[in-house]
Amino acid sequence: MKKFYLSVAVALCSLASMATDYTGTINIAVNGSATQQANASISLDDNSGNYNFLLKNFTYQVGGVTKNIGNVAINAIPAFAAGNKTLFYASANVNITAGDAAGVSAWEGPTLGAVPVKVVGRIQDGYVAINLDMQLQEAVAAQFNNVGDHFQIPNSDFEGWASSTGEPDHWHGFQTAYGTFSGWAQGKLGSSTDVRPGTNGTKSAVITAGDVWGITNNGTMTNGLLKAGNMSASHPDNHSEMDKSSTKTDSNGDPFYTALYAAPDAIQLWLKCSQAEGQYANVSAIAFDGTYYQDPEDKTYTNVAAKAQNKQVQTGGWRLLNIPFDYASYASNNAAAQAILVTFSTNSTPGGGSSGDKVWIDDLELVYNAGVTGFTCKGATVEGFAPAIHEYSFTWEDETAPVASDYALAVDGKSAVTAVNVEETENGYRVVAMAVSGDLMTANAYVINYEVPVVVKYGDVNGDGEVNVNDVTVLINYILGKNPTPFIAANADVNQDTSINVNDVTALINMILGGN
Repeated sequence: MKKFYLSVAVALCSLASMATDYTGTINIAVNGSATQQANASISLDDNSGNYNFLLKNFTYQVGGVTKNIGNVAINAIPAFAAGNKTLFYASANVNITAGDAAGVSAWEGPTLGAVPVKVVGRIQDGYVAINLDMQLQEAVAAQFNNVGDHFQIPNSDFEGWASSTGEPDHWHGFQTAYGTFSGWAQGKLGSSTDVRPGTNGTKSAVITAGDVWGITNNGTMTNGLLKAGNMSASHPDNHSEMDKSSTKTDSNGDPFYTALYAAPDAIQLWLKCSQAEGQYANVSAIAFDGTYYQDPEDKTYTNVAAKAQNKQVQTGGWRLLNIPFDYASYASNNAAAQAILVTFSTNSTPGGGSSGDKVWIDDLELVYNAGVTGFTCKGATVEGFAPAIHEYSFTWEDETAPVASDYALAVDGKSAVTAVNVEETENGYRVVAMAVSGDLMTANAYVINYEVPVVVKYGDVNGDGEVNVNDVTVLINYILGKNPTPFIAANADVNQDTSINVNDVTALINMILGGN
């Protein structure tokens, strides 16, 4: 059998000069507790379909003490494709080398010996997310990514504000609205220091209903563009809108448009609401193909991929809302989720409520799932499968190797992708099945380790399938300490007395001569 080995880097020079460096953030947890977030860089070298990986100058803190670990490198990690994503997985014992960061006189990694390291990586269009699990002096889990807000709506924590309009960056209210009555709209959008519990942020967005001539103007915020085009609050000419072909920009030069690069499963946000009893605020998120769309609608739009809406948000303190996107109701549109229009309003009824109604919004997030609900081989559930169990061990009895197409994962994410890779190991085969969320941030890897039973053929010392004088030569060289290669120790105990010595040479010669 051809054997596959993960080679562990001993020196940094093992990484090719053409390696690609990625700069991003690394989140570290020690013994299951998050300890820090820091800037970090990694290197990936695409080596004929395999990857060489390097995390340089790795450090972390535990109990207020900084641990200077060093350089974590693994070479020849098998890569495999899942749609437009490239995935890779490795599990190896790694000898960590000393780093070269300025000011560090000693590195702990080289003193630890071979360290068990598991790497789960994914790449798409230059964006990278990698999970590392290392058994150092503590159990250390680290996630590196350079994704940023690529799959999110920018400024979703509402910490950035435009000084010229008083609106949050990338979000808009009536200050930037257009239309005949845009100057009359009294709904306000502003910054608040009333933030959701548990946040490190200092600001939230607050929208406030106003009043013109006794008519309530709902407070509204959107990542699109507001239009106030009619005196009647319920007229569809009063709406939020988005169109990728529009050249309009806000005071920061940003378009009134947010692209989607994957289909989200839900929108999650913190919300606080203050209004009269019996009234409801409104949250609306529309995933569509990027051509013109407005909310509320003025007609039936066939470019909608999904909607996530809650039009009955009750008054009350800060609470976390998770609103799933409904794709099924709009499946007949066959529309791609390429843009997202999000709108918040102090009242679900246009012109409803009363002046002074308020809604606070904080820490919004688009949620991309990659939960695994099933793992099958040739249509049958893998023995003992449970979503929380990620590694399995079985014996492989077939003469032919396992085939990736026989294995499948069932996932609950709209834009999640799956892929399976089969590789040979020293003792058999490893099947790696991975599910990755649309935003790269979640990766679930399931591994089956198959051990191929050793077939003992006494006398075939060199493993060529035959028993002849060549095996005698190899056996004598072994006994003399010359370490011949190849040498199959199990086949060399010809007389089966559990030791390999000159008696086995005699037994082997008798076997070849047809003796006993």
